Amino acid sequence: MSGKIFMHNGGIRSGSWSKSKYTNLRSYDPWDLEVSAALSKIEQKLENHKGILFQQLRTHPNFVSPLKLFDVKVMVGKLPAEFVRNLEAIVLLGGTNKQLKSWRLLTYGVYFSNKIFIHAFPKKRLERIYYSIPKPSTLYEYRRAGAIMEEHKSGLRIRFDRDALKTFFEREVLMHEIGHHVDRANHNCKSDKKAEGFADWFATHYGYHERP
Repeated sequence: MSGKIFMHNGGIRSGSWSKSKYTNLRSYDPWDLEVSAALSKIEQKLENHKGILFQQLRTHPNFVSPLKLFDVKVMVGKLPAEFVRNLEAIVLLGGTNKQLKSWRLLTYGVYFSNKIFIHAFPKKRLERIYYSIPKPSTLYEYRRAGAIMEEHKSGLRIRFDRDALKTFFEREVLMHEIGHHVDRANHNCKSDKKAEGFADWFATHYGYHERP
């Protein structure tokens, strides 16, 4: 997973992150558009805010918000303070009509300019048949979060109930993005692969092994 996390028929793949405000946000991408809109909404609040701004935007009726602000605050509160030093905001997004209509890759979370954005999850994707089986490491991430997997004549059926989806976003997505924040000073001297490797390790270690 990465600063940009996507789901497609093959599972999860990584995209690029950016530490520059608005730099890398694509005007045609519905997930980037939502992040850009959210940045505009929280800009003024951030000016005089001390500590981390926790914000939850209204959830679209065809999406589910896997996490609530309480869940995020509990996870963050149990981490060492230095892990979230200078983290400006964690924003839970609500989903958009454009995302529902798009068959582009599905974004889970974004680490961007000392801020974390967690996307809502489309209800129609809570259960899905994968005709191209995700790679073993991706299946492992789904399985350890509690996703139900069943063989299907056309591939593999993967189903997330609300508890499994919460676990996945809490311990895989949120912790992965926090891992990018922890490692932010090294991004310019690391390859994307190494930066992703650290964030994956962080999510495994602090999301599961050293459970907050």
